[in-house]
Amino acid sequence: MSFEWPSVLWAMLAIPLVLVALFVFQARRSARAEAFATPHMMPNVVSASPRWRRYIPLVLYSLGALALILAVARPQRAMSVPRERATVVLAIDSSRSMDATDVLPTRLEAARRAAQSFLDDLPSRFQVGVVTFARRAQVLSRPTIDRVALRSALDALKPQPGTAIGDGLSVALDSRPEGRRVPMVVVLLSDGNNTAGVDPVEAAERAHGMNVKVFTVSFGGDASSSRPGQAPDDQTLRQVAEAADGEFFSAPTAADLERVYEDLGSSITLVRENREVTTAFVGAGAILLLLGGGASALWFNRLP
Repeated sequence: MSFEWPSVLWAMLAIPLVLVALFVFQARRSARAEAFATPHMMPNVVSASPRWRRYIPLVLYSLGALALILAVARPQRAMSVPRERATVVLAIDSSRSMDATDVLPTRLEAARRAAQSFLDDLPSRFQVGVVTFARRAQVLSRPTIDRVALRSALDALKPQPGTAIGDGLSVALDSRPEGRRVPMVVVLLSDGNNTAGVDPVEAAERAHGMNVKVFTVSFGGDASSSRPGQAPDDQTLRQVAEAADGEFFSAPTAADLERVYEDLGSSITLVRENREVTTAFVGAGAILLLLGGGASALWFNRLP
């Protein structure tokens, strides 16, 4: 928790000072009563001590005052809230290795289906683009809210020779809508090694400079499969994610890929923001003060 006006918190030091002053006053009051009466006359001069009940209103008032001081300092708490707008670009490897059948029916078809499910999970207000890369990269759909066009773009994925991971990321960055800037992320899926084009890490550093997070997904390479295909280059994909402030995921199977996209959907659609919670502290302070006043009136027939 943080505070917009933290200097106000110094006022909390007044609470223990007031408590000490009250205890000193009470002690002097008792001493004066004892000075004017003998021990046998004390019960007639001073009412019976309420013992523990005398402290309950004081504790409630102190806690109420503390809550109100915290409220004046305008407390803020980090919360996960829905993101209003965002641009998501899917950069999908369409190299020949995506024709491997270690993930049924093929890696490419499994990736297509997972991407289509991912579209269903994203809010309709989010713009989504589709980029494919093999020997060269191309935009299949610029960022749009048209889900029909996006599904058509995913259906157009075809395996081709080569793997230009860096070019795929660069083209994805170039597809960013012009004009008003909104948060943008790239989800890059690949099953192979970079064989052409720009160095993927250099492209990731460019993404970092554009304040674009890149999430990389290593797909395929399940060692338990009866038809193992080419193993992905996890090291490069991990470096790309780290350079672009994103996160690396490994998905050896189609089920793993579905789970990865579910996790990505949650992290992309939610954002951590500081929200002011002053009202809660004002309410708590008011309730505590009312309880203190009620206890004082009930037990001692007076308010402080």
